[in-house]
Amino acid sequence: MNNQRDSKKSRIEAVVIALLFIGTALIVPVGTFAKNAQTNKITNDGLKNYYTEDGQGTFILDRSYYLQDPNPASMNTADNDDAGYKKDSGIDQPRALAIYPGELIDETPGRGRSGKMSSTDTSDWYLFSVCQGQQIVFTMTPPSGFDFDLSLWTASSVMVASSNNTGSTPETISYTATYSGKWYVWLKYVSGTGTGKYTFSVVLNGQNDANSGTDAPNTRTAALLLTPGTYFGFVDMNDPYDWYKFQVSAGQGIHVILKMKDIAYLTDFDLQLYNPDGTLVYEGNQYYDDDFNYPADVAGQWSVRVDIFPGWVDV
Repeated sequence: MNNQRDSKKSRIEAVVIALLFIGTALIVPVGTFAKNAQTNKITNDGLKNYYTEDGQGTFILDRSYYLQDPNPASMNTADNDDAGYKKDSGIDQPRALAIYPGELIDETPGRGRSGKMSSTDTSDWYLFSVCQGQQIVFTMTPPSGFDFDLSLWTASSVMVASSNNTGSTPETISYTATYSGKWYVWLKYVSGTGTGKYTFSVVLNGQNDANSGTDAPNTRTAALLLTPGTYFGFVDMNDPYDWYKFQVSAGQGIHVILKMKDIAYLTDFDLQLYNPDGTLVYEGNQYYDDDFNYPADVAGQWSVRVDIFPGWVDV
């Protein structure tokens, strides 16, 4: 069926909709090999299973192996700075670590909300994705006896806002995004003895899906009407669906492109196409970007749903 759709796209007029989505659907790769292992374990089926010792030795064909993974995704805040990465955040903008507003705060990478700085570790950079028109509210609280400053930067390395209070007073920036894409914050050590642990929060207020000034509806019947073009949108844990609709004539081709790879780091959304009767006719569920063509067999308002992956409500 895919080949039939693709073969028709050069012969029919196309309705082209491009959706560039930003949001927080973190793909977290988890898993490591065990460092200490044992050999000659007997299972219930009577077969022996083998481990390798600290990476020594080789796997042998026709044998089963157990690879133990102690605590692959720790929830212990003691070992997860900065921002849950278990390592120091980037010391400059190109090495910023991604964080994910609107997601669970569970100390996995990008979903932690603390970090550390000292006189020998003076900079922590983070990045996150925002839609044009959303308000960024970033707050950082230094520990007692330390002074840390805060600034907000564009992807073009232009500082647009800063907070430089004295002492351990919390630093807060509120700024409305002037473009859709990646934004950066720089946390800077000013003074303090030893290593100081700060906490931070980042909130994105408001939405501007498809330049509507609001959130796209969560149901098909209330879908936001679009004309062919390119649009930005936003979904997160608390807003898992966005619905859009567009008028199509019978015989026209529908070409929908969903992009997020270049504007929302390690984020994935899925895409579905529904005919005017509300019947699901196509699903685009590739990792990262989706792109499909479909021939409209009936006239009317066709609709697409963008949803968050892995799907906070579809469990």
